[in-house]
Amino acid sequence: ASPEEDSPRDGDHDRTPWSPEGWLGLVASCWALELGVPVGQLRPTSSFRALSGDSLVALKICARLWRHQQRRLPMPHAA
Repeated sequence: ASPEEDSPRDGDHDRTPWSPEGWLGLVASCWALELGVPVGQLRPTSSFRALSGDSLVALKICARLWRHQQRRLPMPHAA
């Protein structure tokens, strides 16, 4: 990949802080926490790899999302 492709702001010239909502906001928050980047600096075009994301960080993000989803699910009834 070229350096341009790895730019965290690739294709994004808007400096307005980004404040995603819903599921996208949750994912962005997880990225921000694990990558140490303020969520307002992330963009839909941000490159995970350029922000120092690797497979271990990806697994941590998946675990955060899974835990969040588990808290939202109703407890299963014992059969």
